[in-house]
Amino acid sequence: MVASLKVWLSQHQIIPEVQEHAVYSVVHQYQGTLDFIGTLNGILVVIDWKSSNTIYEDMGLQLVAYARAFEERTGLKIKTGWIVQVSKKPPYKLATREFKLGKRLFKEFLALREEYGTKECDGLEVVNLFTEGGKGGSI
Repeated sequence: MVASLKVWLSQHQIIPEVQEHAVYSVVHQYQGTLDFIGTLNGILVVIDWKSSNTIYEDMGLQLVAYARAFEERTGLKIKTGWIVQVSKKPPYKLATREFKLGKRLFKEFLALREEYGTKECDGLEVVNLFTEGGKGGSI
C-alpha cells in the first residue's frame, strides 16, 4: 500500500499544511477530523486517504464538510478536494478522484445531515492549531 502511495506522491508536488486536524462548524453544528490540508500542484486542497474497495460518490460530502468547517475557522476557501484510495488487497492499486467543493455539494451535505438528524456537538475537543499554540502550517 505504501509503495503505491509513494508512486502517486512522487508524481505530484504536495506540501502538507495541516494533518489529522479536528474541525468544528459553529454555524452548522458538526465536527470531524480531516486527514490533510495542503497544496497539491500549487492548489490548496483537502485530501482524505481511504483504504476502501472503491471511491464512492458520497465521499465528496465529507470533503466539502471539512473544507467549509475549516473555512469558517480560518477564512481560507478550499474549492477542491481529493479522495486518494489504495485497495486493501494485492496488488494494492491506487485510485484518485477530484471533487469540486461548491455550493451544490455543501447543500447536499446539509440536506442529508438534516434528514438523518443532528448530533449534539460542542466543539470542546477541537483544537485550533493556528491560535492555541499548536504547530500548524504556514496557512
